[in-house]
Amino acid sequence: MENIKTFRKTVSLLFAQMWKQKKSYFLLLFANFCFSGIYTYALFLLPKEVLTMLMQKEIDVQILIVLFVTIFISSLMSAVMRYLYTPIGYTIRYQLMFELMKKNMYMPLHKFEDPEHLDKQELVILPLQSIEGVQGFYLQLAHISGALGVIAVSIGATLQIHPIIPIITIAWFVLYVKLKLDAGNFADHQVKTNQSIWRESFYLNDISRDASFAKELRVYRMQDYVHEKREQIIKRIQATLMPMERKESHILHLDNVYQFIRDGVMYGVLIVAYFAKTISLPLFSSYTSLVMQVNSAFEVIFEGFRTLSFRYPSIIRMFEYLHEEDDQKQAQPLPEASTWEIVFDHVDFHYPGNTHMVFKDLNFTLSQGKKLAIIGLNGVGKTTMMKLLMGLYPPTSGTIYFNGVDIQNIDKESYFTLFAPVFQELNIFPYSLKENLTFQNDCLDEELVEITKQVGIYEDIKTYGWDKQLTRFVDSEGLLLSGGQSQKLLMARALAYHRDILILDEPTSALDPIAEYEFYHKINNEYNDKTILFISHRLASTSFCDEILLVDAQNISEFGTHEELMQRKGMYYDLFQVQAKYYKEEELA
Repeated sequence: MENIKTFRKTVSLLFAQMWKQKKSYFLLLFANFCFSGIYTYALFLLPKEVLTMLMQKEIDVQILIVLFVTIFISSLMSAVMRYLYTPIGYTIRYQLMFELMKKNMYMPLHKFEDPEHLDKQELVILPLQSIEGVQGFYLQLAHISGALGVIAVSIGATLQIHPIIPIITIAWFVLYVKLKLDAGNFADHQVKTNQSIWRESFYLNDISRDASFAKELRVYRMQDYVHEKREQIIKRIQATLMPMERKESHILHLDNVYQFIRDGVMYGVLIVAYFAKTISLPLFSSYTSLVMQVNSAFEVIFEGFRTLSFRYPSIIRMFEYLHEEDDQKQAQPLPEASTWEIVFDHVDFHYPGNTHMVFKDLNFTLSQGKKLAIIGLNGVGKTTMMKLLMGLYPPTSGTIYFNGVDIQNIDKESYFTLFAPVFQELNIFPYSLKENLTFQNDCLDEELVEITKQVGIYEDIKTYGWDKQLTRFVDSEGLLLSGGQSQKLLMARALAYHRDILILDEPTSALDPIAEYEFYHKINNEYNDKTILFISHRLASTSFCDEILLVDAQNISEFGTHEELMQRKGMYYDLFQVQAKYYKEEELA
């Protein structure tokens, strides 16, 4: 019973989506139902009239013309209705894909590192990945509406002989639907509980054609290793699919038995009625023809149910995912203020699904206009601290305040307008140089020229032109930037947004220490009015920053100016002494 309720909910959601898209499609379905019914009734009458004329040796041309014209026009109109209706499947499928894409792009970042959420994402996209999901339902609906027209006429016609025929037909239909829904629910359970296997399979497929893995795969001869992993996954997938195949085979055998019983009863009733003189030979011929039409109609309907039965639980999940309420629904806009400060107040943090604490009782204040260097060894949480600062992750406990307001209560879209980050990952989009810099930002061309000169990439852009396509993901002749060029481009992108807080998360790792030192000095001098956070394990930026924050052992181990920390002769002093040879004035000359 639960499966039936879930199935009804799925169908109602899909109908609601169609109503939202274009209400006239319902008229097309109803018209197809009517024309199919007219076609069926005319086809039902045709053998009866022909045999009657042959037995009476008298041809009524007028009746034949009416029947043939009715059959032709109703068949043609039914085909036209299906043709006009067909685009709805594609339209709604891609509309839902767009809505899912939009939902994912606004999803809180921390969910993308939660395995349960990753499995959920894979499950909700299933109904849109092939023609057997949402699109299949709408495509089949056109055929089902016609098949229902056939069945409606057949039920009306067979009731005149014996009510057992429509009763057994409907009973068989209900039983088949229940079996298919049970099978679909079982299949969905198998897929859902083994989603991590499918995700690993997709991952292995991706790395085999991902350019970023190509070098390691070849140099370290990892092909056999990946192939072995793939073989293991295939065996696990086969173990998942076998119970589904057995259940489907069981349903097929039951269906064959029920079809045999149903056809036997229907033909038996017709034969008894004929010998009992209840129906004539011409009418017997018409009813046998009608039985074949009904069989064909049910095959169409069952194909539609076969398409939907496997996907209906995931379709429900997809709509629930799309309609999940945004955590930010009641959030307030960013408070307006001429000055601001951001305060970390007793903040603890660990990543989802991981109990290891990255930070314990973290406290510090970022003031407007400050130049802050955040340093520390690799893996101590410098980047994580910035994710917390930008509201990309919520603290596990404690609070981060913007001018006294918890940032979890501030609308994320407005809060993000404070920040212009340059992350470690070199994410270059397969579009033009200019699009990679501006997106929807209204930055003037003269500003772009000045900004790209400041970061040292203008000469490269001048060589290739602003419209040069980047990467070869879309354009086979796209430009492949070096690591240093990519970092400079991302730096220019951040500066083009003119935001208050510039976050530089190791954006110069592809540069040598001398070039890095010069680059940081230039940025510091050119953007003296901005709040800038320099994040690195190298110390090129620390000497000219207002404050230095050294992260170690889940907290801030040292805090102060360059001179203060050097006088303390702690960890910062040791790190600086090791790296000092790179930044001595004589070496920079």
